Amino acid sequence: PEAHWSALSARARVLIYNKNIIGKGAEPKSVHDLLDPRFKGKACLANPMFGTTSMHAAALFEAMGEANATTFFEGLLVNEVEMLSSNGEVRRRVAAGDFAFGLTDTDDASVALKEGKPVGVVYPDQDDLGALIIPNAAVLIAGGPNAAAGKKFIDYLLSAEVEEALAKSEAAQMPLRPGVPVPAGVKRVGDLKAMAVDYTKLAARHEKLAKGFLKAWVDKNNRQ
Repeated sequence: PEAHWSALSARARVLIYNKNIIGKGAEPKSVHDLLDPRFKGKACLANPMFGTTSMHAAALFEAMGEANATTFFEGLLVNEVEMLSSNGEVRRRVAAGDFAFGLTDTDDASVALKEGKPVGVVYPDQDDLGALIIPNAAVLIAGGPNAAAGKKFIDYLLSAEVEEALAKSEAAQMPLRPGVPVPAGVKRVGDLKAMAVDYTKLAARHEKLAKGFLKAWVDKNNRQ
């Protein structure tokens, strides 16, 4: 609303599962499947203090409400969901069969698929919360040097040409502009039910969580 940032292309938070462990028809469909007793000790996610998992944590608190989100994260501990160092490690460990499934981003899922790993990808909660969409952001630093060149670069990043290139890249980014061609396997944002969150609120919400509940949750997870 205050024109402080512009979005270009996006990733989505997805569930990636190992097809050698989870058969057809038994795939996880929701982030709530992380709490399913049949997956106890067999699921993973990246540390929610960092990266896109931190944004996802903040989004869950906004979408679920504080009480329900707190219960959800406490349930992850009870179901022995493993906390890994990064989304990339989630991809590698699920692909290797160390875990049945995990929570990661579409770019990591795309890498696993292009490597020929035995994985499937699910956009979660399409009948409920929706999948979290994470746009890339281009910002111009106030008072910085070369503002005119910076604006030209941002205009270039926001072009259909760049969004098409990002969609075709290994990162498999989803265009945010209508009419941009996408290769097979890359979804358009409009084809998904997206989690309804106010992106402007997530940074402040995460900062609060990182100093309080999430820090305590990570510490507890590390002690288990």
